[in-house]
Amino acid sequence: MQYTPFKKEVRRETWTSASLTLDVKEGNITVLYDSTEINVNYPDLKGTQKLRFAFGYCPYEGFSLADVASVNLRDISIKRGLQEIRLWKMARHNKEVCYDEISHSPASGKNTRWIIDQYITWKKIHSQRIQIFSLCSIRSYCRNFLHSQQ
Repeated sequence: MQYTPFKKEVRRETWTSASLTLDVKEGNITVLYDSTEINVNYPDLKGTQKLRFAFGYCPYEGFSLADVASVNLRDISIKRGLQEIRLWKMARHNKEVCYDEISHSPASGKNTRWIIDQYITWKKIHSQRIQIFSLCSIRSYCRNFLHSQQ
């Protein structure tokens, strides 16, 4: 299989739309980066039933790299035809795991650094003092309440 590099400079410090289309019936792979499209025929893809994806570091057995490029992702969407079947919104992560919005399938990271966490701030919208009851005062309240109902 021959890889065709993009003839377009990769832009930095800006979000760029990218998509990967896998046609398992015909064995075709289409990569769209910004407005540049590359199509590759890959016969081994035909009839594939299960796929796994890795961005940056690849944890799969038999695949290793000495150097791993940093990857910034915002959202990951998987569609079957026109129907979206998975959607991971990275802003809704919990430590190194993010669950997809449709079927709650996990996507996990290793050595993640969530850029969004540097920009999140909390704004107080409500404050309230509450009285803390001891177990004895709760029992007394319940007993008094029960006696008043009789």
